[in-house]
Amino acid sequence: MSTFKSIITTLLCLFLVLLFYFGGLVGSCLVNVGECKEALASSSVNEFFNVDEAVQANGLEGKKWILVRKRDFTLTLYDGKVVLARYPVAIGKNDGDKREEGDMRTPEGIFSVVSVEDSRHWVHDFGDGKGPIAGAYGPYFIRLKTPPHKGIGIHGTHDPASIGTKATEGCIRLRNQDLLELVKNVTKGMTVIITP
Repeated sequence: MSTFKSIITTLLCLFLVLLFYFGGLVGSCLVNVGECKEALASSSVNEFFNVDEAVQANGLEGKKWILVRKRDFTLTLYDGKVVLARYPVAIGKNDGDKREEGDMRTPEGIFSVVSVEDSRHWVHDFGDGKGPIAGAYGPYFIRLKTPPHKGIGIHGTHDPASIGTKATEGCIRLRNQDLLELVKNVTKGMTVIITP
């Protein structure tokens, strides 16, 4: 029976390796079965993200929080388990979890809001030959604490056509009118969960 259980566990891990290929668990699962089970048990953000479990595990009952589902290009504002609003977003140009500065990936994990900053007068050069763009971040920049990475946030856009695509340098981009609605509900320390 023990051998049978071991075979089933190994097959499950092999299946999960394939399933999580872009989810960041590949290295852990390839090392050995024990580490695979440990990685899956400790992974709070994965392909099978469950809102009810997230609310319970992170003490979010009765609190407003944000869920960004990269694969769906959506940002959802919750109050506990209740959906208050859902918006389409743009995410990082490259797939997967952020690894280093400049990799054009949106980080995955459980983060928090550091500040809400007025970005109406900010200018950014995207390196596309168009030069500095005024209003590139829209009216607000919701700065996130995403250790070890810096400079990641939720913000507006000068290019509404980019929403629903992989277009950013790693941030989450909304239409400006959606950002104006969202920012009314954002507070310092608010939980932001970003899933693959």
